[in-house]
Amino acid sequence: MRVLVVDDEPAVRSVIEQTMTRSCCDVYTATDGFDALKKLALGHFDLVVTDVVMPEMDGIKLIAHIRELYPDLKVIAISGGGGIRSAAPGCLNRAEEAGASRTLLKPFNPSLLNSMADELLGRTASGR
Repeated sequence: MRVLVVDDEPAVRSVIEQTMTRSCCDVYTATDGFDALKKLALGHFDLVVTDVVMPEMDGIKLIAHIRELYPDLKVIAISGGGGIRSAAPGCLNRAEEAGASRTLLKPFNPSLLNSMADELLGRTASGR
């Protein structure tokens, strides 16, 4: 399975990349929505895990573009509210409205992210 991880924070991007790699996925990374769209155009992906609050092109706009260009692509949106913890639920609601398949609040448990990915990709933990 090919997963694209999109986050402007290198540490968060790295944690998600490691989590998805342990889940037997081929993982690619992007630093923002524009970078993600370039990578999506170059090859098939099964899942996108994207932050919502990012500079340049945020996750909401990215999800909207994904829904236009790749309507069947699964998307997990994550957010910590851009440093304002109370803003995170609103960001995730907007991500759902834009078409995110699932949402996840930062900080998150990596096993929960894996479970969401497995569900969206139609995999079982033993079938990875």
